[in-house]
Amino acid sequence: PPKYRHEATHFLSWTWGYTVSTVRETLQSWLDTEEGTRAEDVFLFMCFFVNNQYRILVDKTMMGADVLGATFENHLLRIGRVLAMLDTWKRPTYLTRIWTIFEQSCAIRMEIPVTMILPPAASSSLLQELQKGTEGIFHVQRALTQVDCMRARARSLEDEQLVKGFVGSKIGFERVDQMVTTFM
Repeated sequence: PPKYRHEATHFLSWTWGYTVSTVRETLQSWLDTEEGTRAEDVFLFMCFFVNNQYRILVDKTMMGADVLGATFENHLLRIGRVLAMLDTWKRPTYLTRIWTIFEQSCAIRMEIPVTMILPPAASSSLLQELQKGTEGIFHVQRALTQVDCMRARARSLEDEQLVKGFVGSKIGFERVDQMVTTFM
């Protein structure tokens, strides 16, 4: 129905490896704690629902670094906000995936506001760790700054090569690692 369709208010940066329950719980937790945000006013750009997966995976007609960079950056500029969904703060899958590292670096470079969100159990664990003081803070910092886009993976080798090709030729691997590490 038309009332459920609207311009995206947030780009959701996430990984395909998350369970449906992790995605649902994390988004619900964010909605419950984000003051002034109502579910009926939030419209997510989530690749799973927006990209034509058939053309990307089967036809392979929507591939190429030119399409990748221009399309992705246009989406970010149009939407203007990113929700970065991590599964945990302890060695998050998010920081081992080339797509999410790429998305994060683009948002940082383009000065698009990014909000990090976690599932409820991970949020509680993070707060407990931070309550340990200096030791806990350093532990969290070490866990969230392990970024190495050269070692990051994608679902398919073709995807991985595509994104790494773009990163290597347009931004630089070390620069991406540094940007994401500093942001985290």
